[in-house]
Amino acid sequence: YMFSAFNREQMGSTFDYRINEYWKNYVGKGFNDWDVSSLSYFDIDNMQNSQNSIVKTALAHNDIETIKYLKHLVTYLRICGNISEDRWDYPSPDDLNQANQNLIFINQDALNYSGKRYKAQYALLVMRTYFLLKKYPEVINYWNSTASKLPESVFKDMMKDFYAGCLLRNGQKKEACRTYAELGDMRSIKWCMRDQRNLAGIKKEYAEDPNSPNLIYLVQD
Repeated sequence: YMFSAFNREQMGSTFDYRINEYWKNYVGKGFNDWDVSSLSYFDIDNMQNSQNSIVKTALAHNDIETIKYLKHLVTYLRICGNISEDRWDYPSPDDLNQANQNLIFINQDALNYSGKRYKAQYALLVMRTYFLLKKYPEVINYWNSTASKLPESVFKDMMKDFYAGCLLRNGQKKEACRTYAELGDMRSIKWCMRDQRNLAGIKKEYAEDPNSPNLIYLVQD
């Protein structure tokens, strides 16, 4: 804590504040940050029993567009949790097949969204579902053709983060890390630099590019 080359919030909560502000503006009084992080816990089939302020607000206003988006978002978040490599139990082949079918459905519905209000959120869902389906070229193509042209927002920055992840998987490590640095996503840079976390790694990175954004992380580490 005596030395910090970058803001420690960049190690995991890069987008959290702005996402929370978005939903806070939607809900108004009665909102708390936990309502965002706990979205995946509510029962889609029994939304009326949810105590989540986001869900309650959407239902109270009979906000059909938000309710539909929330259902897609929650399904996606649950799939992320169910197939996570951090789980103690592993998903069965049937579980994985069902997850893929749900991802394909969300992806197609998001691609077909024609409204304006949730345009950025649905574009993000397109990229999120492509990513989980490991369709990395599709993520890159969608970013270049569509997502990169959207107005600036936290959702666009999150899309760019997925784009960087696909660049990394496409062998474009330097470009991916520069994009992560622009977004303030040091946790992803940590992953990129996981094999260089020593003096030799710092020297190697510096020799390749004295202005590399990865050096900020490596020196801090």
